[in-house]
Amino acid sequence: MEQLAKLLKTACGVGGTVKDGQIIIQGNFKDRILTLLKQKGYRAK
Repeated sequence: MEQLAKLLKTACGVGGTVKDGQIIIQGNFKDRILTLLKQKGYRAK
């Protein structure tokens, strides 16, 4: 989960954290993150 959070933060160029089993990314990057997760083979909605 830490590695995925680092990947997402780097791709969006923002900060974030992993807390209580959730990855929290600063800012509104929903579409970019959704696309990236699907490319990596994750099921995302």
